[in-house]
Amino acid sequence: MNEHEPTPTSDEVIDAELTAYLDGEVDDAERAAIETRLSNDAAYRERLQGHQASLDLLDELTGCETDESFTRGTVAMAAAHLERPATARHGIPGWMVHRPWLIWATAIAASLLCGYAGLAIPTRIAHRHAEKEFALIKNYQLYYDVDSVEFLKLLDDPNLFGEEPDGLL
Repeated sequence: MNEHEPTPTSDEVIDAELTAYLDGEVDDAERAAIETRLSNDAAYRERLQGHQASLDLLDELTGCETDESFTRGTVAMAAAHLERPATARHGIPGWMVHRPWLIWATAIAASLLCGYAGLAIPTRIAHRHAEKEFALIKNYQLYYDVDSVEFLKLLDDPNLFGEEPDGLL
């Protein structure tokens, strides 16, 4: 079994077994085993009855007669569909099929752009923050001996030493 094929579940196995039984496709040993299980298992019997009812409904369907022009038209449309390239049938533009390197180049360029933006934007934000703090770092020695921020605010007051005398300047 191919590793990509799904493994059938027990319900699928039972359905296949019952369908083969109803179609007469099982040998004598399998038929005897199925009939033994049918006599002992009510759920198995109900499942067989469901399959039988489905087959009876299918038998009741009448065949639909079509005229020759409908058949020819349907076959012509199917042939025309198969004559088109697979790319056109699946809606893939031809340039994508013949230039896969262009798709890869675009994907790589987009990845590089996103990577640059992801690194450059936070770095720029950090640099702006550092520029704001540069004046403080540059004048660190001036602030080193200051005991409190209130003292600095007092120094910033233009009237700290009172008004300047008029004759000095």
